[in-house]
Amino acid sequence: MTHPDPHPPAPRASPAPAPPRPNTDYRWTPDKALAFLGALAECGKVAAAARAVGMTRQSAYRLKARSALVAQAWPLALAAGRERRALRGRGGPWDSREAQGCSSQGYGSQGYRSQGAGPQGYTEGAAW
Repeated sequence: MTHPDPHPPAPRASPAPAPPRPNTDYRWTPDKALAFLGALAECGKVAAAARAVGMTRQSAYRLKARSALVAQAWPLALAAGRERRALRGRGGPWDSREAQGCSSQGYGSQGYRSQGAGPQGYTEGAAW
């Protein structure tokens, strides 16, 4: 017969929860969307442009699906970026992100930079 332990282990203290991140860290903001389009126009690669602003490729495509402004500017920025890559003689799968001109450098501590005036039809507080 087994006897219960007369001295059960003390419960472990759970670690303090991490402070919540600001919404701008993981959500699309107008500034972040504009910076993404600028990065896309620089490098012509969706995944690299999304990483440059601290977001994922998948979230960029979801943004495109729900924002008419981004959907309108997307093909223009993508074409400009692909043209830039072609002019630089880059574009093969062997190129690094930095060589394609789409690194996060220059985007500030938040991972993105404000592009100033928005696209035609931009209004503050628009759904991104």
